[in-house]
Amino acid sequence: ELGGTSVYLVGMMGSGKSTVAGVLAGTLGYTPVDVDALIEGATGRPVRAIFEAEGEETFRELETETLRQILPLARTVVATGGGAVLRRENWGLMRQAVVVHLDPPVEVLAARLGVQEDGPAGERPLLAGDDTFAELGRIAEERAQFYAEADVRVEVTADMEAEAVADAVCREVSRKMKAKKEEEEDRKNFTIEYDSEPPKQDGKQGYGSPQ
Repeated sequence: ELGGTSVYLVGMMGSGKSTVAGVLAGTLGYTPVDVDALIEGATGRPVRAIFEAEGEETFRELETETLRQILPLARTVVATGGGAVLRRENWGLMRQAVVVHLDPPVEVLAARLGVQEDGPAGERPLLAGDDTFAELGRIAEERAQFYAEADVRVEVTADMEAEAVADAVCREVSRKMKAKKEEEEDRKNFTIEYDSEPPKQDGKQGYGSPQ
């Protein structure tokens, strides 16, 4: 049903975008693409090093440029960075594909990232400070409005393996595409029906006639 249209996965760090992209690509016969990996390959530095040396804004610019470069590629499943949704320009690029939000609760994200309540920062560049659990929750809450713009949302629970998440993505995308197709058909077949004949102008005063 996708007809070669690419799928872009968005979601918080730890939501499983990269892993699910690989599984989903295999299911669809697509090519998996990881935006962070492309940036690291192009710069020769890990994402954390870019954040530390040049700041988040520089990384976001690299992220946008990478999204622009991969846009012409068809039949791809793209794992984006957690903050890719923050830039309106990125949405202009991602909108040309189907955007899927992988949405685990914060507790699941924390467990996957090895974050403990009141624990110190880990390897993720945005998780700074002594209470990384609270910081993770703050970031998730801050980005919720942006993730909500995705075409499809898939709730991810603690016991879901990547294969189960990929299956859920397929189901939800299929449902979305079917609904969109039906909506287009309804719009195409739309006609205005009158209960009686439309009123006739008497010729004495029409629109724009002098009062």
